[in-house]
Amino acid sequence: MRNFYLICFLFGIFRICYAQDKTDRIYQLDQSDFSAMVDEIGETEIIYFLPGDLVRKQPKNILKSKVWKIVYANGETETFNSPAELVLDKINLSNGKTLEAIISEVTLKSVSYKFAGEGIVREIDRNEVHKIIYADGHQEILNEPKVIKAEKQKGDKSVKVKEDVPEKEAEIASKGKSKNKKNTDEENTGTEPAAKVKQESAEATEPVRSNEIIIKIQNDFDSKNAAAKPEGRKYKNYVGVRFGGLATGFYEDKIAKPETPLYNWEAGLGFSLANSKHYNARLELVYANKGAVEKFTDDGLTITSRNKLTYFQGNLLPLILKTGARKLNPVIGAGGYYSYLFKKSSQYSLDGENFEDDEDTSALFESKYDYGLCAMLGFYSGHKPLLEFKYEYGLGELMKDLKIKNHGLSVSLFLSF
Repeated sequence: MRNFYLICFLFGIFRICYAQDKTDRIYQLDQSDFSAMVDEIGETEIIYFLPGDLVRKQPKNILKSKVWKIVYANGETETFNSPAELVLDKINLSNGKTLEAIISEVTLKSVSYKFAGEGIVREIDRNEVHKIIYADGHQEILNEPKVIKAEKQKGDKSVKVKEDVPEKEAEIASKGKSKNKKNTDEENTGTEPAAKVKQESAEATEPVRSNEIIIKIQNDFDSKNAAAKPEGRKYKNYVGVRFGGLATGFYEDKIAKPETPLYNWEAGLGFSLANSKHYNARLELVYANKGAVEKFTDDGLTITSRNKLTYFQGNLLPLILKTGARKLNPVIGAGGYYSYLFKKSSQYSLDGENFEDDEDTSALFESKYDYGLCAMLGFYSGHKPLLEFKYEYGLGELMKDLKIKNHGLSVSLFLSF
């Protein structure tokens, strides 16, 4: 049992040290960020230490008005101001597309840039860039835009397209007119006049000015960062596993420290019902081993009675008050419990001899239910439980004749998710 408590203690120290090693991250309004260990948040400034300053001898500060948000080591986020709306450079490509980014460098071969909120520097060939419109408004033209020219020809002769008339419609209309003229002449004379044949031949061989179609596609995408409303720090609910050791005993009218408490263990799950900076409420479902070791003297014989009671127990802690510290956060709490007895065993020993089963004493534990009050003192890692000391004061009678009740102290670790 001593080894068990030693392991629990060392594990708790490890969790505390591990929590201290993590660093916070401060994001400024210009969307730059850096690692730090936040110590205090005042009305106008934030005091912090750099990660390398382990002994915390050189405190630093930053104006609160320059900070966008802080992402703490435990994953929680506290927002102070809206991020500044960045004015980005615009890169107009030769294919008509536009990129909005921050220009890092322009060389004879390439243009280096990075998108807002990214640290990755990208490159694009200078020949693919038409011009750059910088955030301050001035422009730099690197290449002329690409122009696509298209000429529609038939053989070696250009086909003239009438303005505002599609090409096929113009061609069909032209053929229709020629056919109508031909039919009219044939009806009137029966043969086509030689003069008109020569005229149509001359029109067919007349050079036509080529039609140039210039296609230019320009797509400009304007992205704006919506100014988010400042939000307070978010305190998330948690679910965790609780396990630890118990030292329990029985009492009748007055609570007295048992001469030889019964040492045992308990384990269960914890569910956060409400969580804020200074308040927490929690429900626990626990497998608990309770009982007592008692000694009596009768006719010169020393009788040792050992009783073990195993419960399924529900703990409700509606009032847990926190100091609000960001790292190691002391807390106190109060609540109650209700449990169901599903297993019991009693043994006795005479003058230190081996224990034997005591069915008569076991039969006296008639009550299947137990209930009582509990008080808790503990430490949270940020705003999640880590190490807790709890005292339980039983109100339910375990035996009708003797009217004894449970009480005990537990030490437990809490692993939250």
